[in-house]
Amino acid sequence: MPLLISQPLRQCCSTNARSYADTHTNVGFTRTIKNRYKTNLISNEELTQPQDTVQRARFDLLSMSPKILIVDDEPDILELVQTRLEMAGYETLVAESGEEALKCFFTERPDLAILDLEMPGMDGFELCERIRQMSDIPIIFLTAYGSESHRVQGLHVGADDYIVKPFSKNELVARVEANLRRASMPSVQRDEQIYADPVLTIDHRAYLVTVRENEISLSPLEYRLLTALLRHPGQVLSHTQLLDLAWGPNSTETSTDSVRLYISYIRGKIEEDPKHPTLVETVREFGYRYVRPLGNSSRAAA
Repeated sequence: MPLLISQPLRQCCSTNARSYADTHTNVGFTRTIKNRYKTNLISNEELTQPQDTVQRARFDLLSMSPKILIVDDEPDILELVQTRLEMAGYETLVAESGEEALKCFFTERPDLAILDLEMPGMDGFELCERIRQMSDIPIIFLTAYGSESHRVQGLHVGADDYIVKPFSKNELVARVEANLRRASMPSVQRDEQIYADPVLTIDHRAYLVTVRENEISLSPLEYRLLTALLRHPGQVLSHTQLLDLAWGPNSTETSTDSVRLYISYIRGKIEEDPKHPTLVETVREFGYRYVRPLGNSSRAAA
């Protein structure tokens, strides 16, 4: 039975309401209705998908799906990312420029943002900095650049993750899910005396570290390196950042091999299987991050 809507529930970003030209007109119109009124309409494009995929793409009228802001000046990429996230059950907001994205951010308050790096006018770096002045939502950069300088710059301005073009549907959805999950976890504050999660407990006052309720011994450098990762939970830290945080900004140590070596030492002491780590995760060509285990900690943080 068709759904009769007497008034809009909410006005979304202007780009969310655009219809795609030519062969995409029907799909764009259906997406417009779904985004603006949260109906369970299904486009012709979706009817070609398996039934379980179609079900995930439907938006219930009262759905509270996370809102994802997607910013890219290339309409084809914008539509591709939007379609894939909507099929995974997310609500999307789209913008084709940094300026438009900021307006959308103010009015819609998204739960996560995916930003293209190279855009005319306000680029992804500047947009990330502007968002970081107002919010700590997860920010993922979408980029064709794989150089370390771009990655380090992005991490310095506040990005949480990178997706390098070309990317798969599964990678896109998995990274969004992982960043939203980490954002929902309690963070470690710098002034906390005790850190605790379901696996690891650190009493900073007593310099006491326990893993799965067994006390372990860490060298001062291992301790500083692990603490640096814990104080940025879920956030990717580059080799350069870890050198600054653990060795100190005035240290003469500049080799990223030293970071890799001490990460291996830490993994040998806290991981169940150091060859297949689940706590200190390597983000290829980027750096490392601590993945907080799910579940209830055996000791609350004080």
